[in-house]
Amino acid sequence: MRSSRYLIIVCVLATFCSCGNRRLRSDLTGFIGSEVVVPEDMRPTVNGRDTVLTDFMSGRAKMVVWYDSARCASCAISKMYLWADILTYAAQIERKFGVVFLFTPKPDDLHAVRIALMSYKIDYPVFLADQTEFVKLNACLPQDDRMHTFLLDADNKVLLVGNPLRNDKLWKLYEATIRKLLINNGRLSASEG
Repeated sequence: MRSSRYLIIVCVLATFCSCGNRRLRSDLTGFIGSEVVVPEDMRPTVNGRDTVLTDFMSGRAKMVVWYDSARCASCAISKMYLWADILTYAAQIERKFGVVFLFTPKPDDLHAVRIALMSYKIDYPVFLADQTEFVKLNACLPQDDRMHTFLLDADNKVLLVGNPLRNDKLWKLYEATIRKLLINNGRLSASEG
């Protein structure tokens, strides 16, 4: 169990070490293993329209892709097609693994985000939440947007950090970790929990 976690932390650190940034490494090691709390007011939308989802967050593994208010939301939405292969992978596993797209826009930008979601016909659940509430519930969240994509286990603990679209080796690590989570009921090893 400990060796699996150690290996994951080492691999993720190796991904970020090229920048040589101590703050980045510190944020990363502080983030791995933290619990991410999902806000009560998180609103699911499909194509920019409110919808109801019952157990979307209850999977054994969840990849969260968080777009905070500092990012251009419409720019991010226009590039969501890049996630198609990973969404296909998630669909094959059905309710055991899901990708959670989370936008936390400023209140003044919420309408523009909804319009962009409708315009680009995002036919996959996208969650909208209050930026202040999400950050308050999750003080562990790094500000660096390179760490705004992360893999959670069944207990919403952060296992991996980084955008797998940008790195094939990182995606392979995500896949291997997801397989372990599926085999072990949402935990890295059967002895956990």
